[in-house]
Amino acid sequence: MILDDAPSIRAALATMNPMARTATQVLAQKLLEHPALLNDNEQIKKQALYACAAAFVDAGWDLERDEQRFASFIEDHGANVLDLAASIVLCMARDHQRRKVWGNVGKVAALVGAAALGAFFG
Repeated sequence: MILDDAPSIRAALATMNPMARTATQVLAQKLLEHPALLNDNEQIKKQALYACAAAFVDAGWDLERDEQRFASFIEDHGANVLDLAASIVLCMARDHQRRKVWGNVGKVAALVGAAALGAFFG
């Protein structure tokens, strides 16, 4: 499930399995660094698998010896990793857009204010 606000994303991250949390953060970072990946569902799934593998190895597990455990991890947490990483990226994109819009509104307001002051004192 895609979450739409930062507090619910933080709450979900706080309750996640530590390896799943690491995988979510790795995947979100990858998607933020390479936004073109968002256009290809297969690439997103592939990157999610890589992120889960990185988190699994980072936790001290061996992918070859613990193949069944990794498969179980993917089955249990893979969808949540993908959904939460997408939630993070969408929330950050929305926040960036909001800041951009309000930044532009501020610039326009400053120009209008300067023009009004110029007309008043001119």
